[in-house]
Amino acid sequence: MRPAPEVDDLTKSRSDTELLLASEAGDRHAFGLLFDRHSRVVFAAALAIVQRRPDAEELLSDAFFLLWRKRASIELAGDSLLPWLITTVRYLAMNRRRATRFSVALSEEIDSGASPSAEHAAELRLLAQQVEALIRKLSPLDQQIVQLCLVESLGYERAAKDLGITRGAVRNRLSRAKKQLRTELDPEGQYS
Repeated sequence: MRPAPEVDDLTKSRSDTELLLASEAGDRHAFGLLFDRHSRVVFAAALAIVQRRPDAEELLSDAFFLLWRKRASIELAGDSLLPWLITTVRYLAMNRRRATRFSVALSEEIDSGASPSAEHAAELRLLAQQVEALIRKLSPLDQQIVQLCLVESLGYERAAKDLGITRGAVRNRLSRAKKQLRTELDPEGQYS
């Protein structure tokens, strides 16, 4: 007679669907198993896209953070979570590229002589850097909302659809993010 398998062996043999359902119920161990199962491949995909290890690590982290937040609404194509994770990494990388292009475009505009003085250009450059740093402090979801609504000028409905959340969630999160940015940039409220 064959010995009973270890509990850990039974857990590891569970499908992604089963682990995702367990994660949805709050089982952090099941979520950890999903991470262990897919993190190497997701990291490799991220590294192939961004070419820099620190950026790939950040994309990996953001993808699994988003998975945890959206775990109740994810529908798998088949029984593997990997396609969703790879698609999410690509989407996050595109958002990062757009934000970088926006930053570069703003810096180029400042450098082009469009501003009245070198001092003013330096102030604008510093402000742009501060805004970028503050946006990076927001949660990955809030960063995406800021990107879609403020940088790309998408409406709440479209952003909500793209992110798989409600219009109200986009509106509320964007309002809180803007308030947080405003408070950080203008703590005394003199420009409000």
